[in-house]
Amino acid sequence: MKQCGRCGAQNLDQQAGCTACGLPLPAAPFGTGTLLIPGPSAATPAGSSSLPFKGTMIGMAPPTFVRPDQPAQSADPAPGAAPSVAAATGRRLGATMIGIAPPLSPAPSESPAATSPVAAGAPRVGSAQKTMLGVARPGIAPLNPGQAKPASTPPPAAKPLTSSAAPSVSLFEPSPKARRRGLGVAALAIAGSAILLAAAVLAFFLVKGRGSVTAKAGLDETGHDLLELACAECPDGTKAWTDSAQATFQAGRAKLKLTAPLKVGENPLVVGIERPSRRREEIALSIPIEYRVRGTTDELAQASPKISVLASALPGTSLVVDGKAVTPDPNGAVRFDFDVERELTGPEAAVKTLERRVPYNVTPPGGISQKGEVQIRIGITPLVLDAPGALIVVGKKEIVIAGRTAPGSILKIGNDEVPLDGAGRFAKRHALASGENPFVVRSTLRDHAPRLLTLMVRRSDNLPREAALARSMAQATYPEVLRAAEGAIGRSVAFQGTLFDLRRDGYSSLILLDVKDGCRPGPCLAKVVYGSDTEAAKGKKLSAYGKIVRFVDGPRTGQRIPEMRAELLLAGDP
Repeated sequence: MKQCGRCGAQNLDQQAGCTACGLPLPAAPFGTGTLLIPGPSAATPAGSSSLPFKGTMIGMAPPTFVRPDQPAQSADPAPGAAPSVAAATGRRLGATMIGIAPPLSPAPSESPAATSPVAAGAPRVGSAQKTMLGVARPGIAPLNPGQAKPASTPPPAAKPLTSSAAPSVSLFEPSPKARRRGLGVAALAIAGSAILLAAAVLAFFLVKGRGSVTAKAGLDETGHDLLELACAECPDGTKAWTDSAQATFQAGRAKLKLTAPLKVGENPLVVGIERPSRRREEIALSIPIEYRVRGTTDELAQASPKISVLASALPGTSLVVDGKAVTPDPNGAVRFDFDVERELTGPEAAVKTLERRVPYNVTPPGGISQKGEVQIRIGITPLVLDAPGALIVVGKKEIVIAGRTAPGSILKIGNDEVPLDGAGRFAKRHALASGENPFVVRSTLRDHAPRLLTLMVRRSDNLPREAALARSMAQATYPEVLRAAEGAIGRSVAFQGTLFDLRRDGYSSLILLDVKDGCRPGPCLAKVVYGSDTEAAKGKKLSAYGKIVRFVDGPRTGQRIPEMRAELLLAGDP
């Protein structure tokens, strides 16, 4: 098209004169064909000299239109006048350009000045706002052609990852039937801590555009709940987190510890995933749990220690524990207690193990019956008494209870906590009332079952009568003990003789007794351990009443003599 310099009318390129006023029109120096211009790639940087068009430009107008009867414009504008378009651009535009806008996304503006159609102080090009007509990309055509566009709004900043943010992917959960088929049961047995047994199904979910990830409920080595994550498309170093817990993928797998245990039913979670050099993503998932069965050692802290099996299940679940059908309470919970006080009572210098295996059978409503076993295994705190022993008869008004346990343990005699030295030794004096004085010594080491020792101290005002009673209950004489050897261990005896040797440590006595009663020829030696101090002296007569506990080496080579734990000592004649 040609524009008339006199009246401004538009004429075809073939017209030699204006069809409105008859003014002769110049010939188009660039011809009247089609100009093909290859557009830049999408990666053309800002400020590049490449043309910002892609496609076909139809009928490009000549660079200038000047009325023939007008003189050429001066190259030097008057002082204070705005520079002309020709001076600013090196060419003069005067016609309409019809073309197709490039299908490129506009780059976000860096500042309000950069988004303005014409920067302040820059020469104004007429086609910048009203003479450029074209076909825009679908959805971005201007609503008000000829008016300046408002500055573009920068895209919102990415929100920080939080567990409450909207999930970025969809979760595909298996059907209830598939859940029952995929149900997995794991039993753990760990010394020194409570054991958990969880049942859960695989939860499948997708990371958008990155491949699949699977999550399965499980337990760590300490019995705490975790998610076992698997992702073939997650390179090493990929991070996963939920709440304050975090894990790192190695070889496509990660174990993410949970801050709160999973409950029976649906457990909605939000897991964050961040691959190296990629943006963070959040995944919403739900872990369905049909039932839980676990062992607990919490009841070991009671006065009468117990271990328990706890179960929780969906309504309508059938549960059999240790061969007995149990009925859940209205909340679907079941508790099964086992008394283990007998297994924890008695002296022991080494750490022994308390172990209990409890079978169970669970049948979810409409599901498949499943069998399992809760295994509880926990160490028992060591504890031995040096004084006074399980039973002792004294005429004094107080007694010292002494012994040793594992360093770091908490030791109590009754309700009183007793301090330990660095080696775990203890000694405490207790007042005695007339008659029987029972004591319970309890030692508990962290992550261990307690060890219990019970002892009876009888305070008597008539020791000769107590001696006569003990002598009447004796089960073997000294010669019979020697003949029976190991078979005599545990038998009650009454030895009378002469005190051959004596050692004291302040709260117990170690005596070597030369037995005279029933022994020919002598010396007939016996070792006597007494859990209290004694006033007996070497060479004096002494009667000892108690039980044989073992045989030990005597003062002569190859000699074996019996050792007695004395419950009563009486100086002088019986």
